[in-house]
Amino acid sequence: MNNKFWIIVREVYRKNVKSWSFLVAILAPILMFAVVFLISFLSVKSSGAMDKQTVAIISDIDAVNQVFKDANQNDTKSTGLMVYGQTSNKDVEYTFLSNEDNAKQKLKNQKIAAYIVIKDDSEQLVANVYSTDSSIQDQILSITQMINGIQSNINVQNTQISQDELAILSRQAVVNQKTISFEDSGKIIEGEDYSAIKSGVSYLIVILIFFFIMFFATSITQEIASEKGTRIMEILLSSVPAKTHFYGKIVGIILVVLTQLISYLVVFGLGFLQIKNSFGELIDQFLKNIDISKIFGDGFYMVIPIILVSFALYIVVAALCGSLVSKMEDVPKATQPIVYIALVGYMGTLALGSGKDTIILKALSYLPFTSTFAMPTRLAKGVATTFDAWISVIILLIVTFVILKFSAKMYQSNVLIYNDNGLFTSFKEGLQYMKQNQKKAK
Repeated sequence: MNNKFWIIVREVYRKNVKSWSFLVAILAPILMFAVVFLISFLSVKSSGAMDKQTVAIISDIDAVNQVFKDANQNDTKSTGLMVYGQTSNKDVEYTFLSNEDNAKQKLKNQKIAAYIVIKDDSEQLVANVYSTDSSIQDQILSITQMINGIQSNINVQNTQISQDELAILSRQAVVNQKTISFEDSGKIIEGEDYSAIKSGVSYLIVILIFFFIMFFATSITQEIASEKGTRIMEILLSSVPAKTHFYGKIVGIILVVLTQLISYLVVFGLGFLQIKNSFGELIDQFLKNIDISKIFGDGFYMVIPIILVSFALYIVVAALCGSLVSKMEDVPKATQPIVYIALVGYMGTLALGSGKDTIILKALSYLPFTSTFAMPTRLAKGVATTFDAWISVIILLIVTFVILKFSAKMYQSNVLIYNDNGLFTSFKEGLQYMKQNQKKAK
């Protein structure tokens, strides 16, 4: 019996993995992300935002030239009065020209991004920035800070104040923004405001889960219906019990699901490493300002078992629906109940997930089928605990097991029923046959 079971598992797995639909399912999201990344890359590249910009400095003031030379070295110098904060030379490089006509020619030929003429007008610096477009706009703030630093030094020298007085004048207010949350015990937790990121992550998870469920539910429904449509089941059931055949189909499709998920992890992991090698500095700068653990919360890893068990639950229901149809043309009708059930959780979570953790969203996160979407959303937003997630997983496991046993009995009863009277009629006939078989067994 075990050998027959694993033969069915192997054949189902092999047939689905070798199919074009499986290959398309693997490549479609990868190609989508690749196209989005390529368009973004080309857009940024064409704007020149990724290139080091060259800015020409035209000034006969030694202190001004020295500050921008130090900026090229990414160095911080002190004049004894005030420390200048230079911009990183990874963003811009300063060159020094003697006359404005030369600078205009270089700007025209796109050899420089802009040029700055800095003059001393009665001990007040006047800087004019010339460029042909707005690509230099991101550097204006750092350039202005450096020029203001030089001006401050001039002001200090003119007033002849002491270092201590300068320190007092340079003192600035400190403004810190903090986000707090309250535990059930009333304890206050401080942290950064990651609400926007959490909402984005939760929406992405819900959308991905929905499309995965639709794809695999259709796959298992077609797998079951295809054999009924060819009347091959009479031959198969003469050598393999119906329940063994049913369980083999389920396990085979679940292995296909795991293979596809692992493929995504491997491909996107390799893609991330490649992107990190090319844009490591940008990624490090982005991640440095974000605490991943605070975004997802301590129990976010529980999303994995919730998704896996939920996929198993929907696959079992899809197999049951597939056994109710008599031909492949009826597969879309068979998947309708699954679509409607998934839509309730999908649309309900999208509607409620952007707001507060309401009692309705909490209820949805524990109910079978809807918890598939609601609990990952609450985990992503950090409003559900690991204990909450375990409760949801246990409920999903119990319901999945109960429906699996019921579906196996129904499959055994209606797998040889052929009629065109619709799913409901096939379901009623399957129940009648199942009751008859139970009476015979007694």
